[in-house]
Amino acid sequence: MDHKSLEIFSGIAYRCLKESREDRPKMVKVVKELQAALESQELHDCQEGLESEEFSEWDSPLIYYEEITKAVEPPLNYKSRVHLRKHLSKGVLLNDGKTWFYLDKNGKKCHMLSTRAAGIHGQSMLHQCLPESRFGEACQFDSQKLVTYGLVRYYLVSTKTIYASYLVYKLPEVHSRFEAPIKVWGENYLDLGYISWYIYLVRPQTPLIRPKDGESTHNPINKPKIKGLPQQRNDGWMEVVIWEFNTATTEPIYMGLQLETCGVEKLSGLIIQGIEIRPI
Repeated sequence: MDHKSLEIFSGIAYRCLKESREDRPKMVKVVKELQAALESQELHDCQEGLESEEFSEWDSPLIYYEEITKAVEPPLNYKSRVHLRKHLSKGVLLNDGKTWFYLDKNGKKCHMLSTRAAGIHGQSMLHQCLPESRFGEACQFDSQKLVTYGLVRYYLVSTKTIYASYLVYKLPEVHSRFEAPIKVWGENYLDLGYISWYIYLVRPQTPLIRPKDGESTHNPINKPKIKGLPQQRNDGWMEVVIWEFNTATTEPIYMGLQLETCGVEKLSGLIIQGIEIRPI
């Protein structure tokens, strides 16, 4: 049991046992102290759980979702932890409608960042209203490259979990210009340099031969390092993995990526809803 919680509970219980009525606390004070003891215990349980390999997301105390509930607009009305989890499993909008948060079937935290929240920008881009978007809008591009930068907030992801970032997008009806691979540049924190890999926005017609571990991609006889192949989503959009990361700590994670075409073709007509971050 949390020592602070026990101290608060014992203190108010002792005062309630006073012989004189004048020395006993009023009911409002008792409830307030018991609430403080409960919150202290929940925080203790949450911190212990985060350090345990056997931590179950579904057993998380309410305080584990405190940052989420503060950011929900409009505010959520819930009576219990179970009721709150039902809300979060369906998904809620946070941060002025720029972030979509939800829990997956295992209780892991997932979220989608709008183009504004993900800091996605290009040389030529246009935000437009789009009812089928989670955010009521999306961004259309007409440039050879786009950049995304921002922080993955610790309270939007579960700890000790491997995540993937998915670019959620739509292509114009004529999408032959998108058949070539897209090069992705990302920061390498091990040597403070940059590393690159390739993704496809249109699934290639011929099978890809992925390089073996340790195989140099600089050799011209080797195929480029392919990390992402597109998939159709149930909501009618497309998605492709553009980045992977591990939430080993509770520190915010910087996400800085650049996507660019391999030729002179522009990404004309590419519509991006945002970036979805969920466990692999």
